[in-house]
Amino acid sequence: MLKFQRVKVSKISDSIISQLGGLILEGVLKPGEKLPTERALAQELDVSRPSLREAIVVLEARGLVESRRGDGTFVLSIVSPTMVDPLLELMREHDDAKFDVLEMRRVLEVAATGYAAERRTNADLELIGQRFAELGEAYASSEADPRHEVDADVAFHLAIADASHNMALTHVMRSMIELIRADISFNIDRLRRKAEDHEPLKMQHREVFDAIVTGEATAARDAASRHLDFVERKLQQNVGLRERETRARRRLG
Repeated sequence: MLKFQRVKVSKISDSIISQLGGLILEGVLKPGEKLPTERALAQELDVSRPSLREAIVVLEARGLVESRRGDGTFVLSIVSPTMVDPLLELMREHDDAKFDVLEMRRVLEVAATGYAAERRTNADLELIGQRFAELGEAYASSEADPRHEVDADVAFHLAIADASHNMALTHVMRSMIELIRADISFNIDRLRRKAEDHEPLKMQHREVFDAIVTGEATAARDAASRHLDFVERKLQQNVGLRERETRARRRLG
């Protein structure tokens, strides 16, 4: 009995599906990103427009892209974001949930930072360096608009996740980005109230950056862990202070 099957020449649309799907999986094409127009993309891929249309239909059926009439075709998140909204509500309503999110970030970010130190390329280092510089600029302007610091902080951590070259880890982090953004925003808001709490964040991010640049995976993981330990400790102090204030006000009647 024949053990092997005849090799078949792939359809052009299959090759397009493979290439675009691979770019989405690798994070080169990111969730929310708009693909070039059909004419431009067909020219860039050197394929016919009917073959491209056939590929887009398959990618859309797989939940990788979405075609919006009159607006174009957009990349979708590989990991379903449906769990994020309920978690955001829990964060707003329960202090304990905020610490749960920090624990989740510890699992993801400490691992990503270690892998980034081991696997980063020159291109990764260039992007992480840009994001780190932008974070430094955001610290200087955060008094005027704290959102700049939040955006820069999120972008810095996502650049590190991309440099881990673990596609599953990268997509999980990107799918949870609004939850992570909300957590970082909440933390920065609390830590900015005291200069002695806010200032150490700059040094902690510097330690993470330096360890990735020098390729020291253990030092990178330790730096990321120390950063999250610091944030958790300060938030616990903040919660304790608020509880004491509530008790004191009750005694006042």
